[in-house]
Amino acid sequence: GAASPNAGPLPGVEAPAAEVPKFTAAPSWKSIPAQGMRKAEFIVGDGAQPAHVTIFEFPANAGPMISDPLNNINRWRGEIGLSPLEKAGLVGATQAIDVDGKPAIYAPMIPDTSKPEESKANEATLAAIVKTGDQVWFIKMRGERDLVKKHEDEFKSFLKSLKFSHDK
Repeated sequence: GAASPNAGPLPGVEAPAAEVPKFTAAPSWKSIPAQGMRKAEFIVGDGAQPAHVTIFEFPANAGPMISDPLNNINRWRGEIGLSPLEKAGLVGATQAIDVDGKPAIYAPMIPDTSKPEESKANEATLAAIVKTGDQVWFIKMRGERDLVKKHEDEFKSFLKSLKFSHDK
């Protein structure tokens, strides 16, 4: 017999771009609808200025801006008022981590209030860059400096919980 016309797509045949990794978010994080390029978004903290956690996915071949960690990290540093890193400074400012068995870069960008040039930066960003096959994932927490610092352990646990289902 023929399959009924409204049976939907074949099981296991999905557009890979639509997949969201599986994860475990901290209980205090509030999930909000993800928009645009975002695959998931959360609000962290109850104050007037909560931090946001976002997951973005890009094709790895979308250009050097996507595939070059230094470019991305310097863009994010600039967003919160930190000076750009030289390529040699990248090693000291990042950690090699493992996310779902894949090598990833973890970049905590928390202004050092003891440095005059960073003391006015009141925002911080925690970011991870994970490459899975043909995709590059950016996972970020951005918000008020002390709030982000306070939730860094939760963010690291969140990174450890990520599972990317579409290995190609």
